[in-house]
Amino acid sequence: MRIAVIGGTGHAGRAAAQEAARRGHDVVVVGRTEPQNPVPGTTFARADVTTGDGLDDALRGVDAVVDASNVMSQNEKTATGFFVGATEHLLAAE
Repeated sequence: MRIAVIGGTGHAGRAAAQEAARRGHDVVVVGRTEPQNPVPGTTFARADVTTGDGLDDALRGVDAVVDASNVMSQNEKTATGFFVGATEHLLAAE
């Protein structure tokens, strides 16, 4: 199975990518910046869920998506806006 991990360069996303790769899945780590220490057995795709840039290419051919994206703001309105926008961009990706 080909799995994309959105936010796969962060703490939770990295753990999800590691576990999926350990189980033998083809894992694409999706993030805005390439990880300094990539998860062995994974590939990287540059994309931004806040704008949707690159998502079509990053998600092409995947069977499942794990969304581990996050916002660092403590402001509820900012956080809500992030998650609503990210979800809209993920659902719109072709």
